[in-house]
Amino acid sequence: GCEDNGVGFLPVDYDGTIDSTRYGFKCESWSGTKFEETTGDNNYCREPKGSGRLGAWCFTIDQEVKWDYCSCRENNGGTTTKP
Repeated sequence: GCEDNGVGFLPVDYDGTIDSTRYGFKCESWSGTKFEETTGDNNYCREPKGSGRLGAWCFTIDQEVKWDYCSCRENNGGTTTKP
């Protein structure tokens, strides 16, 4: 199952296949980013070593929202409201 951490995000060691954020933004591929070496060539929510964030996140394909945290709620049909 899916379990968020204490602050409501996917845990920092998340390695599943959720590929959209807590607000429903589609994740952009990690390919070509400085984190690609740790994340691999995919668009799954991750907390790459060295990013220092509070949980798994991803860059989004939305021009106005550069990145967003991921959570279990979105995977189960969360909201699509912008942060």
